[in-house]
Amino acid sequence: MGYTLAYPNFEVKNSMIECLAEAYSFVERELINGYAWKLIDALRGHDFEIFFNTLRVFFANIPYDLQINKEK
Repeated sequence: MGYTLAYPNFEVKNSMIECLAEAYSFVERELINGYAWKLIDALRGHDFEIFFNTLRVFFANIPYDLQINKEK
């Protein structure tokens, strides 16, 4: 048997994505939606330079002092 886990509706999915993005990117909630649309527009326009520059905003704010004992 196989199971597919999914969100019950769009509102829950959208809220979860925003909360996860805010929690892991350290980007302010007010800016997340704008950055998400910038990523989408860049992909639609095949502008990978803008896409990756925008994506770096999220990764640049992740602290480097994360310690995982089993990290390899």
